[in-house]
Amino acid sequence: MARGPQKGPRLTRIWRLRSATPSDGYAEPTRASSAIAKAAQEKGAIILERCAVRTIETKAGQVSSVVTERGEIACDQVILAGGLWSRRFLGNMGVALPVLPLICYAFRTTPLEGPSDIAVGGPNFSFRKHESGGYVITHRAAFGSPFALDHAMIGMKYLPTLKHTAGAIRPILGKPLIEDLKLPRK
Repeated sequence: MARGPQKGPRLTRIWRLRSATPSDGYAEPTRASSAIAKAAQEKGAIILERCAVRTIETKAGQVSSVVTERGEIACDQVILAGGLWSRRFLGNMGVALPVLPLICYAFRTTPLEGPSDIAVGGPNFSFRKHESGGYVITHRAAFGSPFALDHAMIGMKYLPTLKHTAGAIRPILGKPLIEDLKLPRK
């Protein structure tokens, strides 16, 4: 086993591989999304926050507008950034998007001196320095999966993947399923 450079965190066990690439970059998600939004607006995009899009209208097979809760907006391009709601939104338009909800577990510490300013990933954890001075720490081998009707509808597509990650996915039953069943579907 090779030992990596001592610039990374001090670890109590030897890993099979360790790599440090000082030229690699990372981005704070809130800063990155704000910068992307600003760049899109500079190119002519219109961003409406806290305004639900109900449907996309088309003419001759091309996007012509979006219908929002505040009215219709003419456009010829749309970016879908609905996250968990993207499958339902597209499904109401007859477009299949086979994704299921997962919860990735993470937490952020208060500012503290830590072992490394570079991002570190192990077999079942990762951490990186946050701009606040604390750390964002994740459990890489555990995902929550709030069970929903979509699991029954498209879950079979994921069986090959599930065989390799059987211990990582933790089903969540209860309120998420009840709330999901209340939502209208086409």
